[in-house]
Amino acid sequence: MAISQYNAIQSIRARLDEPNSRYWSDDDLRRWINEIAKDMARRTECLRGTYSQAVTVGTSSYTPAFTATTNVYRVHRVEYLPSGNSQIYPLEYRDPNAADEIWGLSQAITEGIPVIWTSWGAPPNLTIQIFPSPSIAGTLKLWYYRLPTELAVTNQSDAADNVDIVDGWEDVLVDGVEYKAMRRDSNPLWTEAKQEYEQHLQAMMEATTRFTEAAGVITTPSGIGIPAWLYGGADW
Repeated sequence: MAISQYNAIQSIRARLDEPNSRYWSDDDLRRWINEIAKDMARRTECLRGTYSQAVTVGTSSYTPAFTATTNVYRVHRVEYLPSGNSQIYPLEYRDPNAADEIWGLSQAITEGIPVIWTSWGAPPNLTIQIFPSPSIAGTLKLWYYRLPTELAVTNQSDAADNVDIVDGWEDVLVDGVEYKAMRRDSNPLWTEAKQEYEQHLQAMMEATTRFTEAAGVITTPSGIGIPAWLYGGADW
């Protein structure tokens, strides 16, 4: 179940055997809660979101691609949804140099239904470029991995708010803050605490890569489904 910032602090203090602030202030624990939540999100990529970016006729490049959100970590998938049309066109990713093989010398003049996308820069100023330039206005649906929402550090204004992590993995958060607190205190046992955090985080990565146990399948151009493990692939 979800854990609030207040309850996370209580769980961490129970681990540290310090029910009242003495060596570690609540501000310290709040700061480390944010840091570990961010580490969990970056390494497991289990926090995900979608965003709709309006596109206009003849415009292929959009900077920043995420104009209303700043918690983007990495883009996973891009779809093109033309206005007045119920069809959804998934775009294939190409690195900028590899895209030259597709658009040649025509990247700025060709219009049609976009088939590829590429990117440059880094969030929050990430540039998304699609090709061909859309001949019909619409939206790009961007699927992305996100960073957690940070909670207040220097006061209790967010004490009742839940820490932005995936439900069921609250103990990993406590593990991470415990090792940070012990390391700051020069407790030699901090290395064991960190090792436990890393082990639990690895288990989390394996379990949250895909929130299903169903085997992934790669569909060939002929329509035949091939198990993804033959290619070392996964859905996410």
